[in-house]
Amino acid sequence: MVDIVRPQHRLACRRSLVICILAAIIVTGLQLAPAKRLNVADTFWNSGSSDYGLIAKSIVSGTGFALDGNTPTAHRPPLYPLFLSILLHVSDSAQLIVWTQSLLAGLTVGILGFLAILVTEREWAAILVLLQYLTMQDIIFENTQQRETGLFSFFLICSALLFVLAAKSRSTPKVLSLGICLGLLCLARPYAMVICPVLLVWLVVMTQNGLTRRQMLSQSIVLVSGFLFTLLPWGLWNTINLGQFTMTSTTTGLNIWKGNNPATDVLYPSLDVDVMDELVIGDQPSGDGWWNDIAGVEQMSEVERDRLLLKLAVKYMTEAPVRFIRMGVVKLYALWTPKSVPFGTGKVEWTSTGAQIVDFHPNGSRPLVYIFLYFLMGVGIWRLRASPIVPYLIAWILFCSAVHFVTFGETRFRWPINLLSLPVSSAGAVWLLERGLVAVSVVSGRRNVPQ
Repeated sequence: MVDIVRPQHRLACRRSLVICILAAIIVTGLQLAPAKRLNVADTFWNSGSSDYGLIAKSIVSGTGFALDGNTPTAHRPPLYPLFLSILLHVSDSAQLIVWTQSLLAGLTVGILGFLAILVTEREWAAILVLLQYLTMQDIIFENTQQRETGLFSFFLICSALLFVLAAKSRSTPKVLSLGICLGLLCLARPYAMVICPVLLVWLVVMTQNGLTRRQMLSQSIVLVSGFLFTLLPWGLWNTINLGQFTMTSTTTGLNIWKGNNPATDVLYPSLDVDVMDELVIGDQPSGDGWWNDIAGVEQMSEVERDRLLLKLAVKYMTEAPVRFIRMGVVKLYALWTPKSVPFGTGKVEWTSTGAQIVDFHPNGSRPLVYIFLYFLMGVGIWRLRASPIVPYLIAWILFCSAVHFVTFGETRFRWPINLLSLPVSSAGAVWLLERGLVAVSVVSGRRNVPQ
């Protein structure tokens, strides 16, 4: 029997598509406006994380994936440097990169709008996504910087859409696409410890969909295969060039060390933990101090350095477990607080037992935006508790929290998850607005109100 799509349903689909496209165009334009006004393209290579640009330029020059133009590196996951190198092949101006990242931000919001319509069955939920996004000025600015945030956010939102669609249709191509998308997320940001447990959430959702064990096993194999085969080329490249199989980067030890060394509880979350990089590259104070543990680290290979820093981090954590747990709570606060972290800028004076901050200047912050977003997200989670997007969102919140409990948390690490929450918070806003209309209608004696 041929399914007949009703005309009104086709019209609704077209309206939804138009709304999402318009949202994408608006966001792209609004991204470009401040970028042009602030001449972001002129300062792009000095913004964000300069390592990405160094690797990208090395790729373009033909010397391969290297920081120094010669030595192979896995200091950064490959996706964003490859993204930059492709654009540099087209034009050596950073203007094209800023334009492309702005377009990517627009596409991300367009997909978020479609996802909001899908889970709420309200076309105007996409407009609520757009309005919420426009309040996030810090994310808008981040999307014009030399960081992987925008690329990671795009694939995270794509993965959420695929997760919801695959859970509803049980389509093998969608499940495979989801696995590939999760693999690309690992290649954009070293989050394998987050994404691997997220794969288990798929099994939980599938058990609620009435699949047989054989069907669950088949789809799980497809999902994991897509995930692993996406990561495998990078893992093999690292094995050949670095002598170590890793599917993310060689900064695991560095990040855990930054979050747990003797100076962490003084510097963090007031300052960016990257101020500790000077110790790792060999710019250490004279005399004896806790930095003696990393003496000569700058002469090691990046694999050896990462192993040493991981070993030291584990030592610090096991020697002071209470401090580790206390700092873990601080890290979770720093990750999810509506305030901007790091809290400011300043200079560091290293001491033999830690450090101290001098000449501290606090940063500005707009906490009300995220307080309101968190409130709407809470309402939306309750309203959409039967939708696959809720366990997916909660899984990302929980597993990211677990990773940053051990490493360190900053505001920019939660921004992609803030974006992921927009369809859910839009559902909360839809429910509140419609309940408000009901209340007004009851008071005014009207009967035709949204159900």
